[in-house]
Amino acid sequence: MEITEKNDGFFIGFEDNKSAIFINESNYERRFQEVLDDVDNPKWEEIAKSGREYAMGELNNDKAVEKIIEYIRELL
Repeated sequence: MEITEKNDGFFIGFEDNKSAIFINESNYERRFQEVLDDVDNPKWEEIAKSGREYAMGELNNDKAVEKIIEYIRELL
């Protein structure tokens, strides 16, 4: 996942090395090499599973509708 100050992707809620692997133009070679050098490390599967669970639980239509309702209530 590319997270930089320019794209301001931090607000999404993923965490580096917990639910995603953050890359940017200054670290992508090192981060990719880290995975390639240790492809069988169970850490990668744990990060992927955590990211999937976060996305399914927090980045879904139900949560989006709740947020829209919250915004509408604030405007009223």
